[in-house]
Amino acid sequence: MSIVIHFDGSYKAQRGNCSCGGWISRNGQEIGQLRTTDIACSSPVEAEYRALIMMLILADQMGFASGELEVRGDNQVCISQMTNQVKCHDKKIKRLKGRAKLMASRFRHVNYIWVPRSENTKADKIRSEEHTSE
Repeated sequence: MSIVIHFDGSYKAQRGNCSCGGWISRNGQEIGQLRTTDIACSSPVEAEYRALIMMLILADQMGFASGELEVRGDNQVCISQMTNQVKCHDKKIKRLKGRAKLMASRFRHVNYIWVPRSENTKADKIRSEEHTSE
């Protein structure tokens, strides 16, 4: 069984908030999606981490905690930090990374994959559906 999380976050500097969204697929078929808006946020990377954490929680709630996950996101900084290829220096981002790692530890194995934005359009569309006042 192949479970894949696709996530996206978007930071709106002028409003000081972000929107997050994503979807989960099993064997190529969508089985769930989630979005949230107007979350207090201070950077694009924070928005991505909030989206990642939200989707890991959803996968856990859907009963996939003991399985393997593939996590796909289009933010290279977030993916590189989660795979420990890039160090995290910001205190707030370190805390969010810690929360994401804690959630990820509930799964048997998590594989993080960076995808170009052009391959993450569905997560972007889900994330932006309720965030129309951009």
